[in-house]
Amino acid sequence: MVTLALATHAIVAVNGSRVELTVTRALGFSRNQLLGLLVLERLLVAAVGLAAGALIGYYLGRWTLGYLGITPGGLPIIPPMVLTVQTWLVTLVIVNLAIAAVLSIIVAAVAVGRLKPSDILRNRG
Repeated sequence: MVTLALATHAIVAVNGSRVELTVTRALGFSRNQLLGLLVLERLLVAAVGLAAGALIGYYLGRWTLGYLGITPGGLPIIPPMVLTVQTWLVTLVIVNLAIAAVLSIIVAAVAVGRLKPSDILRNRG
């Protein structure tokens, strides 16, 4: 589901910025430079999103789950609740999200490769 959402976002983003991409191509960027620019942008967004999501999720989860260790009257429960993180599961989720991000980058690269500068610029004029 995440892969489908990321791929759809990649296609919509490329279609939304096709004039800018075409003008960049017309200004002298080679196809490889344009793809490199697109890949770098998507990788940076994916890396920042994964890092921020993992850190915020970890700390927000610990903060929220901390309230489960008390009774309705506010007293600590006995025995105390021990919060643990299954690192293998977190690693698996992050790796799967990274794979989904790479697949969306491939979809965006294919969409950029199919742009026809002459048709796009002719229809905008």
